[in-house]
Amino acid sequence: MTNVLHTSGSIAELVRGTLVGPGDRPVRGLGTVIDAGTEELTFIGDLLNANRWANSRAGTAIVTRGIEVRGHDPARRSLIEVDNADLAMIPVLELFFPGESLPALGISPDACIDATATIGAGARIGPGAVVGARCVIGTDVSIHANAVIYPDAHVGSGTLIHANAVIRERCSVGARCVIGASAVIGGDGFGYRPSADGKSVLRIPHLGTVVLEDDVEIGSGSMIDRGKFAATRIGAGSKIDNLCQ
Repeated sequence: MTNVLHTSGSIAELVRGTLVGPGDRPVRGLGTVIDAGTEELTFIGDLLNANRWANSRAGTAIVTRGIEVRGHDPARRSLIEVDNADLAMIPVLELFFPGESLPALGISPDACIDATATIGAGARIGPGAVVGARCVIGTDVSIHANAVIYPDAHVGSGTLIHANAVIRERCSVGARCVIGASAVIGGDGFGYRPSADGKSVLRIPHLGTVVLEDDVEIGSGSMIDRGKFAATRIGAGSKIDNLCQ
């Protein structure tokens, strides 16, 4: 819960919704229909949560227009009707979001930056991070603690790389990307073949790279493997969940 006071009226204006109830209900935080308190806002996007409203303590709710909310008393509590409660949730969450935790501006004295790497203005590189030879790091890039950027990799402007992530050699990450903690970009694919005599398994080298285009987000612990010959390409705007390969 925040000390910054918003109201049901100001939230309705933010999401361009129709207010049903008082406009001066205080909104200091967010919660579920079940858990929200009297000075918190919740979201109703289905009949299940609409039916919970009568017994909820929440003072204000954003509701998808057309859903019947039984037990609503507009003299006591506020509903904000919108076309889509899930989409209206986005600016409200942004309003209450405390802000991304970033490394301090500049390069930590405990980071390891190769002398041949190029680091753009506004970079934030945390302790233990490694940037290899001939890497190009764009402007306003944030690299959290212990992330490793292998030689000849490129990272576009405004990208955020979380702790312990790895960008392998010759891989390219576009602008405004987000690389989750412990994700690996550019590891070898699982390429093996039986030997001619059938007595062993031979590892197949992977000469390709990985290219993440702009505005890609890779979840924590996910792996994007390089190809044998060509680049594995993740298209602009793609979002990949945690623990995917």
